[in-house]
Amino acid sequence: LISDQEGVTTSHAMMMTPGVMKKHTVVFQDAYPMENKILINNSRLFMFNMPSMIEKFFNMFLSYLDDQYKTMIKILPKGDYEALKEEVGEEILPAEYGGKNGTVDEIKDFWKEELNKHTEFLTKQTTYKTDESVRPGKPKTSSDLFGSCNIM
Repeated sequence: LISDQEGVTTSHAMMMTPGVMKKHTVVFQDAYPMENKILINNSRLFMFNMPSMIEKFFNMFLSYLDDQYKTMIKILPKGDYEALKEEVGEEILPAEYGGKNGTVDEIKDFWKEELNKHTEFLTKQTTYKTDESVRPGKPKTSSDLFGSCNIM
């Protein structure tokens, strides 16, 4: 995943209360569990153009994560896309990030068209649900995941 933080302000950071950070941590680590070490070692979240104040808040969030998840997240210096190009490849990245795959707007337009082409299939996907009665162990509630503290 690639996340450009251009335009994020202190107001956005102030929305990240300790309770919200805990919920994000639980979702990131527990709702999307990754037991496969190969998958973990090859997964990345690149974040860049992050204002310094936002980076401080984000580092606080990182401190809550298990070590295996911390290795997945790479914060790149503002405007420095070299690590991104090395790991992802110029042929995949848009021109704005030093790549050769068209512009961000062209890529967005392409995916909008793709979504429209597959509307029927995607709509059908929303009808599928899990059968929680066959899940091993006791069902988890929001209190199990987030605790019962009312600041969360």
